[in-house]
Amino acid sequence: MAERPRRKQDTLLAIWDWVKANAPDTLEFSNPEVKHISTAQGFSNQFDVVHVDTTPKLPRLFIDEDVFLVNLGYRPGRHKFVRGFRHAYCELPPPQSRSDPSPWTYVPGLLDDIDDSEAGILSLAFNYQIFADFLFYNRDRHDLQLHLPRRTKVSFTYEIGDTRVTVKNLQVEVDFLVQGPELVGLAEAKFVTDVRKMPDFAVLQLYLPYRRLMDMFEAKNARVSVRPVFALGYRDPRVGIGVRLYEFRFPDPKKAWPVELVRSRDYILKHRVTEAAENSVP
Repeated sequence: MAERPRRKQDTLLAIWDWVKANAPDTLEFSNPEVKHISTAQGFSNQFDVVHVDTTPKLPRLFIDEDVFLVNLGYRPGRHKFVRGFRHAYCELPPPQSRSDPSPWTYVPGLLDDIDDSEAGILSLAFNYQIFADFLFYNRDRHDLQLHLPRRTKVSFTYEIGDTRVTVKNLQVEVDFLVQGPELVGLAEAKFVTDVRKMPDFAVLQLYLPYRRLMDMFEAKNARVSVRPVFALGYRDPRVGIGVRLYEFRFPDPKKAWPVELVRSRDYILKHRVTEAAENSVP
């Protein structure tokens, strides 16, 4: 398992070498080059190589060279190296709330706790009112609507740092949407076995679906508040399964940077034994 991250980093370095030699003015490349270089490097997932969700997965050279990757869309799919590495990733600090970590008790259903996936942690967070508590400060809210993961294509121009980026027919995946009156919560989710493996996240993972919603509501002249949330699920041998929720805001919807942390909270999921279960114990 340790070989795969190393191969991905080697493949990224090989792409960077190709771009410097063949497209030094634009720093752009496309999917055919990705496929050719990935195959030569023995990295089979050519679509995964151009998506890096946290800095520990990056080659150290990218930090030294002050570059990061953006996806442009088009056909065939195009990508670009952009200067200004500090604008690409946002820190995920431990929550500082006085109530953290917060034990969150629930009676598990038959389909709960069956896997360590992003979908599983989002389902738990919605079904047991964690999102209702975090977004609305009310665990008893039952009027919220859940919208399942979906993919959509976007075309617009945004700024990240000092760079303007134009995307066209870029496929964007939305992990989770929760809708209440005049409010939509948007979540990007990850699950890790150790929170130290994800000290930060790629800002564009949250910004691109956020921007898609903002543009859509603006076109409909709808007054809706969109609150972007990063959900980090984890399994800790000391406390069990937890989920950290981080709410962010983009002061300028047309810009992916700056991004500001609004608040965060750490929920520790605890099974609650029902009276029937207690009575069934011999």
